[in-house]
Amino acid sequence: MSTVSIVPYAAAYRDAFAALNRAWIERHFTLEPADRRYLDDPEGTILAKGGEVFFALDGSRVVGTCALIADGPHAFELAKMAVVDNQQGRGIGRALVEHALVYAEARGARRVFLVSSSTLAPALRLYERAGFAHVPFGVSEYARGDVRMEIALPRREG
Repeated sequence: MSTVSIVPYAAAYRDAFAALNRAWIERHFTLEPADRRYLDDPEGTILAKGGEVFFALDGSRVVGTCALIADGPHAFELAKMAVVDNQQGRGIGRALVEHALVYAEARGARRVFLVSSSTLAPALRLYERAGFAHVPFGVSEYARGDVRMEIALPRREG
């Protein structure tokens, strides 16, 4: 994965954010109103509210993305994670998650949570390996959401 770098949002990558996420969502589920809100206007729904969108670049090509959506002053939701199909298995998803956690911690977050689906076993394994733990599921803006995971910050080494 040595040629992949993680960069913050830039307008030049806006279409890739939407395309990568639409691809995996439409392959496994149905695009929902909340998806459309975030994908159609990441500047207004994520960035303007204190969040960030990250991109994994292989050279100049976007090969992955994820978002941190601010949820109050001390929490972020990790969302809209996608890696190009033929690039999976290279550690790109792990690099995106790690970058997002470092970013959240640097901004004083006490926790990062995510909502996923029990049908996405590889994604759940990625999150578990990154240190996320399953927590009781509450309410989700997504019909597909049936798993909630969370990690406490700051992370402490053993």
